[in-house]
Amino acid sequence: MRARQHEASPVGPQGRGGVPLGRVHLLWAVPVALLGALALTVAAGVLACGISGCSGGGFGPVTDYRLIAVALLLVAGVVLAAPVALIAWTGRRAVRWTAAAAVGLAWVLWAAPGVMGL
Repeated sequence: MRARQHEASPVGPQGRGGVPLGRVHLLWAVPVALLGALALTVAAGVLACGISGCSGGGFGPVTDYRLIAVALLLVAGVVLAAPVALIAWTGRRAVRWTAAAAVGLAWVLWAAPGVMGL
């Protein structure tokens, strides 16, 4: 008799109902990362323009911390891209990293005009 060989799934272990566990982990990891990226983006907006906004509200805009705001915005993109890149939701690493780069870049490009007052 031949021993049964188990075929390994290309995306890792299977969860309940045959859904890969990596895809299940995305269901909680992406919302957590989204909250973190949102908090960093709000902090970047406050640093970029001050509490009264980029119009200055009569006091003039505060532009002393714009470099830190840009760094926070980039970190927010990395935080949002991290679960997409690091969780094995597909067996192809290149697909995960390409999707992660697209998600992170899309977040930064979407949020930058509002944060920087453009």
